[in-house]
Amino acid sequence: MDQTNASPLPKPPQQQQQPLALDAAPIVNDSDLRAIANELAQEFSVESLSRPAVSETQHQIQTVAIQMDGLRTQINQIQSEVPLFNKQTEALLESAESLKAMYRKIDDMAILVERLAASMNRISGQVDEAEKELSSNVLQPFQAVLDTFKMGPKGFR
Repeated sequence: MDQTNASPLPKPPQQQQQPLALDAAPIVNDSDLRAIANELAQEFSVESLSRPAVSETQHQIQTVAIQMDGLRTQINQIQSEVPLFNKQTEALLESAESLKAMYRKIDDMAILVERLAASMNRISGQVDEAEKELSSNVLQPFQAVLDTFKMGPKGFR
């Protein structure tokens, strides 16, 4: 019999190998299935496969548990800080309101200062006008004398 057509799975010695036809399904009996199962069980021991898998799974579970514990710790820290953050936020809001009130007062004072400056300028202008009028009325007689001196002999200049 040709070895290239032989099945890689061992067959019991009493049964001869049937040539495979493309249209026909191979005939497999219970003893063949048992032999295949025994060979697979020996080659791939469930214990040898499951020990590393169980070990790896346990390691992954421990890693996830450690990560979850870390997250719980962080969440607890955040939760414990929330009341402090709330108090700080309230204080900031109160400070902001106080600042707004101060800015309103500063704006009101700036308007008053502008009005006062305008009034002072107006009064200063009126005082200057009054001084000019007063000095011109009072000094008119002296102005005539001064003009005479200017026109007079060179010695007076």
